Amino acid sequence: MRITLAAAALAFALIPAMAIAQSDAPAAAPAAAPTTFNTTTSTVTDILANPDAKAVLVKDAPGLVTDQLSMAGSMTLTALQQYAPTLLTPAVLAQIDADFAKIPAK
Repeated sequence: MRITLAAAALAFALIPAMAIAQSDAPAAAPAAAPTTFNTTTSTVTDILANPDAKAVLVKDAPGLVTDQLSMAGSMTLTALQQYAPTLLTPAVLAQIDADFAKIPAK
């Protein structure tokens, strides 16, 4: 129940920030998929598009990967931390980075 409430709170908290970000951001060409992932530069969209990276999130941050997470597609996990501080603690982000480092570059 707590995870569901946290996910709902995350979704509602992201809506205003995403609306502002979308209105101010210039249109850009799609970037190439990253070869390695980390919590400070990889976007949620890139992480969710890679099955190995998504599996890291499911393992290390249970409850974070929901249907609403894709709404934060242009954000990094570090930026997302302010909206989900109980799910994305510094220790969890460090574990995610350690597990991302184990994903082979493609």
